[in-house]
Amino acid sequence: MKKILVYTISFLSILLLSCAAEHKMIETDSTPEERCDVPVWNVGDYWKFQLEDRRWWSLEVIKVETDLYIVKNPFSETLYGFDTHTLQKKVDITPQGRRTTSKSPIGIDFPLYVGKKWDTMFEGRMDDNTRSDVIIAFKVISVEDVTVPAGTLKAFKIEQEVRPPGTGNSEIYHLWYAPVAKNVVKCKFFARYGTWAGTPQNYEMTSYKVKSTLREL
Repeated sequence: MKKILVYTISFLSILLLSCAAEHKMIETDSTPEERCDVPVWNVGDYWKFQLEDRRWWSLEVIKVETDLYIVKNPFSETLYGFDTHTLQKKVDITPQGRRTTSKSPIGIDFPLYVGKKWDTMFEGRMDDNTRSDVIIAFKVISVEDVTVPAGTLKAFKIEQEVRPPGTGNSEIYHLWYAPVAKNVVKCKFFARYGTWAGTPQNYEMTSYKVKSTLREL
C-alpha cells in the first residue's frame, strides 16, 4: 500500500535551518469574534515560526498589489503571492519576476466559525515517487486560549484530516489560527507515514508584528 511521502498543507510550512534574535510581541486585544473573516495584511506585517528542533522561518509582506499580497521568506529566492480576497497562495514569483501558478494547498477557508467544515484536494507525492490526489477534511472545533512564545492569544482550533484516496489511511493534526495575529500561531502534527514517520512536526509562532495591533515589550 502506498504511503504519503510529501504534502504541504499550510502556507507556513517552509522548514529551514537557521537562527536569529527577535523582539517578543504581546497582544493588547486578543478576543476573536464568533465569525472571523479573511484578514487584511499590510506592508511590514511579519511572522516568525519555529519547529521543536529550533529550525525557523519567517514571512513578511513587502508589497500589496490590487489582488495580491507579495510575501518574502528570507531563506527563499522565490516570493509568494497570496490572494487578497481569500488569502490562498496564488502564485510564486522568481527573482527574474516570472510568475507561475502556485500548486501549494492552503488550509484556511474564511470565514471561520465553530462547526464549519470544508474539504479540499491536492496532488501529493507518494513514497514510490508517483503522484496521487490527497483529500484534506477540515473542521473548526473550538475557540480557545493558546500559549506560544509570541504570547497567549484567542484562537480558532482547526482539525485537519488527510486522507489519500483508496488507501484507508489518514493523518490528523491541528492548527490554531489567531485573528489578532492574522495567521496560524501553532501546529501539532505527528506523522505516521512517509519520511517523517514517527516524528512530531510541531511548530509555533515565536514573534509577529501586524499593523496597529501590537506593542513591543
